[in-house]
Amino acid sequence: MFALGFPNQGHALTAEAIAVSRGGSEFYYAMALSNGCYHMCGDCAAVEANVAMLLDPAAKKGIVVFHAVARLFEGWTRAGRGAPEGRASLQEIDPG
Repeated sequence: MFALGFPNQGHALTAEAIAVSRGGSEFYYAMALSNGCYHMCGDCAAVEANVAMLLDPAAKKGIVVFHAVARLFEGWTRAGRGAPEGRASLQEIDPG
């Protein structure tokens, strides 16, 4: 819905996907995909909220790919807000 120009409906659908998937493995997919949607809309606050919910559990459970995705969006929000450490955060993501 975001890509079609309906940001409000896109926000509602991503919130619903996160709520439905909470507690299951699908939660990480919903969080990562919703960050992509929020990123397309330029909604730094929504991305930051999702990063906060995704980063810690992904690190604790050792889910490397979702931890890296969270770090990527964390760096994007910092850079998007003009913080110079945003670029450094993006460069620190370990590809291995």
